[in-house]
Amino acid sequence: MTTVIDQPLQFFVCQHLTCKRQGAEATLLAFQEHAVDATVMACGCLARCGEGPTVLVRPAGEIYTTLTPERVQKMLRAYQQEQAWPRFGQPLGLLLTPAKFLMVMAVVLGASAIAFLAW
Repeated sequence: MTTVIDQPLQFFVCQHLTCKRQGAEATLLAFQEHAVDATVMACGCLARCGEGPTVLVRPAGEIYTTLTPERVQKMLRAYQQEQAWPRFGQPLGLLLTPAKFLMVMAVVLGASAIAFLAW
C-alpha cells in the first residue's frame, strides 16, 4: 500500500498578481534550484491573497504562506534530513471554506476535480 510519504513531492507555487508582488517568483526559483526528487510548478491563485508567497504541497495537502526563498531552503533541508514532512504548514482544509477549497483543487488538479469533489 502506498502512503502519503511514499508519493513524490509536488510543490505548486502561486504566481498570481498578489503573490508575485510579495516575491513569489524568487520563491519559485528557490524551489526549482533546491528541490530534489520533487516536482515544482507555477500555478494560479491559491486563495491566500495577502499572505504570499503561497505554496501548496501535495500529496500532504498542506499550504504554506509567506514562504520566502530562505524558508524554502529550511523546509527542504528539514524534509531531506528527517525523511518526513516538516509539518510547519497548515492543512489546506482548515484554511479554506469549502467553496475556496474546490476552487484551489480545480486549479491544481484540473476542472474535472470540481465535479468529483463536489459530488
